[in-house]
Amino acid sequence: MHTMPDQLSSNDIVAWHPRPVQRIAQAIGGKRLGHAQLLCGVPGIGKRALSRWLAQLLLCEQRRLDVPPGFCGECKSCLLLSAGTHPDFIPLAPEEAGKTIGVEAVRAFGARLVLTAQLAGNRVGILDPADAMTINAANALLKSLEEPPAGTYLILVSDFPARLLPTVRSRCQRIELRPPANELALQWLAPQVDDGPPQRWLDVARGAPLRALEYAHQERRAFRDTLFENFAAVLGGGSDPVCAAGEYARGQLPVLLACLDSWISDLIRLTAAGPEVALSNSDLGEALCRHYGKLDLHALFGYLDKVRDAAASPVALNTQLVVEELFICASRLGSTAER
Repeated sequence: MHTMPDQLSSNDIVAWHPRPVQRIAQAIGGKRLGHAQLLCGVPGIGKRALSRWLAQLLLCEQRRLDVPPGFCGECKSCLLLSAGTHPDFIPLAPEEAGKTIGVEAVRAFGARLVLTAQLAGNRVGILDPADAMTINAANALLKSLEEPPAGTYLILVSDFPARLLPTVRSRCQRIELRPPANELALQWLAPQVDDGPPQRWLDVARGAPLRALEYAHQERRAFRDTLFENFAAVLGGGSDPVCAAGEYARGQLPVLLACLDSWISDLIRLTAAGPEVALSNSDLGEALCRHYGKLDLHALFGYLDKVRDAAASPVALNTQLVVEELFICASRLGSTAER
């Protein structure tokens, strides 16, 4: 499974998130930008691209903070960052997707942050995803958050900020991002999608353009289709839930939970409002409608809570056990309505 693409230009970022971008620029201009920023929001809305944009803005020697704010892209600092050789830019990520960030990695990260800037400007570190830190790693990060040298900035990126220690969250200025306007998302998505109308994938992704692009890719479509077949079979009582759970890899769990969340949300709409209601997963509308009148609304809300609790869990979960439990619970949804 490939990681989610983040193919955004600085113009995309400014257009997609004008208010956060302007607030950031005003804070920098007024010397009010905190030393630690937490960028959070649902997956697929450009948080990682925004973190990179902010880092380049802080490092640029000729940045502009008017409307629209941005970096010059031509100074020595910008050129070094584009080449991946900027000495004052310190990124930290897991060694492999789906893995945790350990305490030693965070200590080394913090040690680099306190060094004197080599270009006589700011130093910027990006920790992405911040929720991948172990508890010991998060505690080690507190020193960097509590005693930052002047001119040092730390940017944390998280799809699941609830997984971060409260002591980490409380020491950051939180920037909550939302999906961009539908028209802007479609303008970006349409040229990159050649299978079906782009609005279909944007609806499936609940307005998150990068996630919509990933859904449109053949590999993700195949994963989603197979997962839905297994889930629908369990929901209809025609398949053993443990067998249907199969073998899902750890890195697939966030995507799997996002799919279940979307399908259950559609089933809730369907059960509450009837088969004429608009569904996010319009391509699965016929299959979802087969369950109309067969599921209990209260039980569906309870199931949705289980899915979202798993997605927001502050600890790493055993993927196989989570999927088995959710499929077993799904197999009972139909029987709940018959009582």
